[in-house]
Amino acid sequence: MNRYNANEHNGNNSIKDFGEMRELCAHVGEKQLRIFLQQGFFRHAPSAGTLHEHKYCEIHVVFDGSMSFLIEDEKITVNAGQGIIIPKGEYHRRIPDFPEETKICAFQIDMYAKSVSVENLDGICALLQNEIELYNRTGKSVSLSNVLGLVCSYFYKGVVSPLKFVDDRDFIIYEFFANNYDKNVSLSDIAAQLGLSEKQAERLIIKSTGMSFRRQIVTKRIEYAYMLVKNEGISLARAAERVGYQSYSGFWKALQSYEAERAKKSSEA
Repeated sequence: MNRYNANEHNGNNSIKDFGEMRELCAHVGEKQLRIFLQQGFFRHAPSAGTLHEHKYCEIHVVFDGSMSFLIEDEKITVNAGQGIIIPKGEYHRRIPDFPEETKICAFQIDMYAKSVSVENLDGICALLQNEIELYNRTGKSVSLSNVLGLVCSYFYKGVVSPLKFVDDRDFIIYEFFANNYDKNVSLSDIAAQLGLSEKQAERLIIKSTGMSFRRQIVTKRIEYAYMLVKNEGISLARAAERVGYQSYSGFWKALQSYEAERAKKSSEA
């Protein structure tokens, strides 16, 4: 994408060239949005604009200074660190009374907006500037797309990703064993988290892991003990304590059972 030179577009006689516009996809929650990067997208000094409107909503981000707009006969000022969204079809223009230090960027987005809205963008402005500079240097747009999605999320009024309790039981089972192998847990603990009876939970654990609750706990403890010995260089006895065994003899018995089971599976394969 070419850099935008504001001086090239001053005055009403300049013909705007849209051949260098670029389109990105960004996500706001579960919504995938089309973003159109205009010639004025890069951080630049604004120029006075003629009265116009757009096919899509337009977002202006003010990095430094301030910028005033005339929108449907109403003057609205946007200060540094803020952004404004102008709904599609709304006639507007930039008012040429901005401070010398004013720097902005603008883009269109295929998103519904009922009315004009000015939002404080907090630290997103600095992040956006960094990603614009990174894009200029490398041409990589993935991070830029993500940050633009964050900017748009400040203006999005719909509920696109409602928070809900996790109902993926395979996920709950995996996380339970991965995070509780070193604790004194029982089948009733995971059954409560799954919202099932112990009998139902045991059947689901076997279906998910191929093992009973007790066998899965033992397997995780042995696997993590081996990892601790390998990664931290500690003794097997110390690793046994770290994974929840009160006595080394109990750990050793479990280890022998684990190795026997693994050898059996290996021979059957």
